[in-house]
Amino acid sequence: MKGKKYSYVLVSLLVFAFLISLSTFLMAKTETKSGTIISVISGDGSKGTVIKIDLGYSDKLKEKQLGWVTKDGDAIAYIEIVSLESHKAVALVTTHENVEKVTTGLLVSFKVEVSETKPEPRPERKPVKKYPVQPEFVITPQFDDAGSFNEGLAQVKIGDKYGYIDKTGKIVINPQFDGVWDFSEGLASVKIGGKWGYIDKTGKYIVNPQFDYADVFSEGLALVKIGGKWGYIDKTGKYVIKPQFDRANPFSEGLARVEIGGKYGFIDKTGKTIINPQFDQIYDFKEGMANMKIRGLKSGFIDKTGKYVISPQFNSVRFFSEGLAMVVVEGKRGFIDKSGKIVINLQFDDADCYSEGLACVKIGGKWGYIDKTGKIVITPQFDRSGSFREGLAIVRIGEKRVYIDKTGKYIINLQFDGYGHFSEGLAQVKIGDKWGYIKNPLK
Repeated sequence: MKGKKYSYVLVSLLVFAFLISLSTFLMAKTETKSGTIISVISGDGSKGTVIKIDLGYSDKLKEKQLGWVTKDGDAIAYIEIVSLESHKAVALVTTHENVEKVTTGLLVSFKVEVSETKPEPRPERKPVKKYPVQPEFVITPQFDDAGSFNEGLAQVKIGDKYGYIDKTGKIVINPQFDGVWDFSEGLASVKIGGKWGYIDKTGKYIVNPQFDYADVFSEGLALVKIGGKWGYIDKTGKYVIKPQFDRANPFSEGLARVEIGGKYGFIDKTGKTIINPQFDQIYDFKEGMANMKIRGLKSGFIDKTGKYVISPQFNSVRFFSEGLAMVVVEGKRGFIDKSGKIVINLQFDDADCYSEGLACVKIGGKWGYIDKTGKIVITPQFDRSGSFREGLAIVRIGEKRVYIDKTGKYIINLQFDGYGHFSEGLAQVKIGDKWGYIKNPLK
């Protein structure tokens, strides 16, 4: 009896092990196997095209296996393996979305069973984004002028007066002002009866109109002009730095550029002179440095003590943006890092600052974009190009303007008489003589 009992236990254990094994079999998972198109054997890149793929080693792929081709993360075609040879395969394009042509260098992917115990499933079809899209109006054209959204509100003009709207197009501050600026740090400067003051987002005056000019608040202070001199106030309207400068700029990184007797220097928020007025031409601090030019000589950079950190050696420079600055030497543009080292060679006919990881550059009369290694990521093909904002940039081809993404793909064709950059998900556009707002299709 004892032997039978042990046999029963042994059988039970074997059955249990079999069930565990079966469970593992039933829960077999898939993985994605990827490769690259190395040649187009025949066809124009659309349906019916035959391609050759380098897959690396894999014993899981089979003839008639289905897969897909991607470009910039989007599926543009679906394929079927015709034959396998070592780590290479010949495949046929079975379905094409007519968005992009299948070419060499594109990524291909297949779903394969990790355990090879189940039939190969059909690959999941990824949604294909079709661009360019028609612009989606969030606020219909109805204003005589319009600005970008900032802190949830945008300035608009109706007749000869300015007010503010929210993102639904609702007027939240009635048009009543002769001039306005965007909201910044909760307040906006407005002009009425020839004088400037400040309102909050309800339209209530926080600082009554009294200045000849009033700029936006920056770092807690606002630049104002009265009696021909410039000074700074706080958000109660109290002078923190009395009007005394011939010219001045808003605060940036704790310092403000001011002019005294035809020379520029910098003050702190108490009005104390940090860098004596000595420069003929200098700009605000960006990323800890200010670009300057000695009249008739060269351009370089100083730090916040006024010390030269990159000696004047360039014909011209732009401010640092995302760690790099554009410089000009003998008509050619390149980029330097904060040590002054040229990290992208002087090779461009024109160039602009980096924005969202890319900089627009001009080569041979056309504009394109480079990344921070200097690699061309969007081939020069435009008659003019602008900076990226919220993933989109405005470029011009002849008289036509379009919004492109960071791959150079056309996202929205501009059919408008006026246009602006995207800000807080919306961009102002003009049809006829009226302005409205469209939605960023990438958001």
